[in-house]
Amino acid sequence: MTPQELLAAAQQARREGKPAEALEHLRAAVAAAPDDLLLKLELAQELRRANQPAEALAVLPEDAPSAPQRAQLLTMRGLLTRMAGDRPAALVLFQAALAANANDLGARLETAQELRTAKQFEAALAVLPETLA
Repeated sequence: MTPQELLAAAQQARREGKPAEALEHLRAAVAAAPDDLLLKLELAQELRRANQPAEALAVLPEDAPSAPQRAQLLTMRGLLTRMAGDRPAALVLFQAALAANANDLGARLETAQELRTAKQFEAALAVLPETLA
């Protein structure tokens, strides 16, 4: 199977409530296309759903070639870092994601959430677009 076929099989397994099978397909897809960041992000997301943040972080590279991909990568790293219990480091990653792509709503929302959790309410509001604040 091609990496895209494996991704489709993983998505089907997820829809059918078969997370172990989805993980198996995603691991195979990443093995077949080790430079495909989007496949790695899919695998990391599935590992996150399986409550395996350390393994998910290990799958992800440190950086990405483009700003939008960098923002996605840093946001995912932030989610996993927060899940592992390091909220200050997660905030740094979310802020870096926002710096990589100021239009990334996910990075914006996660940054605001972490600032709010840290009781930095004005900073959290400043991060949100006016339509959400």
